[in-house]
Amino acid sequence: MIANHLQIDYSDDEIGLGKTIQKKNDLQNVETRIFSQKGNLIFDEIIENGTQKTISFPLKNG
Repeated sequence: MIANHLQIDYSDDEIGLGKTIQKKNDLQNVETRIFSQKGNLIFDEIIENGTQKTISFPLKNG
């Protein structure tokens, strides 16, 4: 948790996505939108359980 940030943690079992993670247009579009709002995306592969994604955005004051 980062102070003054909204953090979203998401995980899934990746059923139907195969064993390798490939960047496709959809993921690139999501990254572009997150980065345009000064956000961060962390994409961790967890072999036994699928993947863990963490998205965070700075909160605006006022």
